[in-house]
Amino acid sequence: YVDPRVIDRLVDETGDNPDDLAAAGRQEATIFFSDIAGYTSISERLTPAGLVHLMNEYFNMAGEPIMETGGLLDKFIGDAVMAFWCPPFVPTEDIAKLGSKVAIGEAAMIREFQKRVPDITGIRTGAPVVDIRIGLATGDVVVGSIGSANKRNFIVIGDTVNLSSRLEGANKFYGTQTLICERTHEMMGNGFTTREVDNLAVKGKDEAIRVYELYCAGAPSQDIVDVFGAFADGLALYRRCDWDKAAAKFNECLKAKPDDSPAKTFIARIERLKTEPPGKDWDGVWHSLEK
Repeated sequence: YVDPRVIDRLVDETGDNPDDLAAAGRQEATIFFSDIAGYTSISERLTPAGLVHLMNEYFNMAGEPIMETGGLLDKFIGDAVMAFWCPPFVPTEDIAKLGSKVAIGEAAMIREFQKRVPDITGIRTGAPVVDIRIGLATGDVVVGSIGSANKRNFIVIGDTVNLSSRLEGANKFYGTQTLICERTHEMMGNGFTTREVDNLAVKGKDEAIRVYELYCAGAPSQDIVDVFGAFADGLALYRRCDWDKAAAKFNECLKAKPDDSPAKTFIARIERLKTEPPGKDWDGVWHSLEK
């Protein structure tokens, strides 16, 4: 029910004054949010007991890499998983790298988990498809024991938490699996393949951030290098309102990778912007209207 490291911290910090118990403090953390795509339709196909069994198996799989890397599994929210990495549990310089490592690992693990779904659910033909979307954000948060006089939780709160949740949801719009914020991208270090996807103002925020797709660990195939290069060129042309040349670059992406959803997203967006041109003060920021 409570991470053993949190219990140790609570005991260590009790001291003579119970009010000092794990007092909340501000620090930098990497926040992880994941969600199951199409969870509602999955839940409709299973009995309550069957759904609980499936979710317990899934949460067991999802929680292991988080704990193994020193992350704290904050909570399960329906089908969502929330976790974070921060001192004193892991060094500050490692928080984004560890979060990114887990995100890539979870994306791979879910493909293996899908093979087990027929046995878990007892549905041999037409078993539910379990896939996930992930958001990672790094920034200042408040971490500690927060709550009322009678009930407290050791949690993390702040705008970075909200941003992580919004990035998880934004995957639906871009057709990606994992989106990360600019700060995570800066701190994650080498060893990952990413591409800038957009300059996005998520719902509820006026300030835009550069958003990146976390694609894989290590170096990708040459085809992906070419696709990401064409996408970057298209993104630069798009921001200069050079619609036709931008669309041509995004179509290059689709020739090499026909299922490249971010390229499809921008081609559709460009068609809309051609008929409804932005104002002269347009800064290339896309304002999301969905969570």
